[in-house]
Amino acid sequence: MKKENYAIRYRLMSVLMVMCMISSCGQYHSEFYHPDTIIRCPEDDLTGSELNCRVLNTFDGDISDMICFDGNIIFQIVDSTIFKVYDIATGEITASFADIGHAKNEFETAPKCLYKNNTDKNKLYAMEQNGLLTKVIDLNQSIQTGKCVVSDVLKHPNNACGMFYSTFYDDNGSIIFNKDVSYIDARDNTFDPPSHGIIKNSNTISSSVFPQSIHSKMLNNVFNAYANIMVVTPNKKYLANVFFHSDIINVYDVEDKEDIAILGGGVKDFAFFQTLNSMDDILNNISFFHFTACGNDKYLFALKTSMPYKTFDEMFKIGNFSEIHQKLLIYDWNKRTISEMRVNHNYPISKMVYEEQSGKLYAIDVKNQLVEFDVNLK
Repeated sequence: MKKENYAIRYRLMSVLMVMCMISSCGQYHSEFYHPDTIIRCPEDDLTGSELNCRVLNTFDGDISDMICFDGNIIFQIVDSTIFKVYDIATGEITASFADIGHAKNEFETAPKCLYKNNTDKNKLYAMEQNGLLTKVIDLNQSIQTGKCVVSDVLKHPNNACGMFYSTFYDDNGSIIFNKDVSYIDARDNTFDPPSHGIIKNSNTISSSVFPQSIHSKMLNNVFNAYANIMVVTPNKKYLANVFFHSDIINVYDVEDKEDIAILGGGVKDFAFFQTLNSMDDILNNISFFHFTACGNDKYLFALKTSMPYKTFDEMFKIGNFSEIHQKLLIYDWNKRTISEMRVNHNYPISKMVYEEQSGKLYAIDVKNQLVEFDVNLK
């Protein structure tokens, strides 16, 4: 029996306080979320065309990230060997590289995030979990030799460095950063909200879309409150935060320094979550709105759902997701909805990536199945 992907269960079952309220007049009234522009999406009814899928393979181990390269999918697996290369054409694992360790060509643990830039697509940027540095991997040499070949090590600047940061270098030496909820001493019950921005020519420009400090005695709730999956475009022009338990996608336009909110029907104000005084209150009142997301320079793909936490938990315990509903939303980076398609797959998707050559989405579900979707965007 194949091992289930418990990484996604841990992530999806994290609780989240969310940050905004819509009044009847259409204005935003929240001290916790100040986007520059608001785009409202209609209520989800899961109508539209059906997106069929094809299960290609099943894997052992928890796949924590995936990225496409030259007809291959590179899986990041929580294991002694971190990267495994899957040939899409043959359906076989053809290479593996990168060990756990402290050498230049090793990682202390699985990297925090993977990304590529447009100038040299042979380079894979892998950020260490501690947020102190990023290692640049030569993919061709690593695949050919079966050993991780690190061509450069980028030490993060002091103002975008540490465990709370995710740091992305563009082709011109600028840095786009995303900072998670942080704190000085958690016992003070005071937490700084997330932030993001750009460092260019030693100048830092930060977004103030989440302006207020958070005061709460429920540490775990606060830490998971803004839980989201990040999508950074290869050209580094956009950073999107797709929130798991709120019907919010925040898009940061790096060039215009603007935050755009894409709002669905499940938005909650932080004040609502302040009324939840116990874990039982939280688990009985939160829902899932997004399972995962990915993107390229043209499109943002977000996998939507609308499901109470308790329902999902019951499904997971018995292993029966026959009643699950998932919808793929495709936006362009002008924040227009290009397509909405019902996903014909009975297991929640935990990770997905868009393959440029074929124009197909490849995804991993909670059963560690590799699933192919033809989204017909080419």
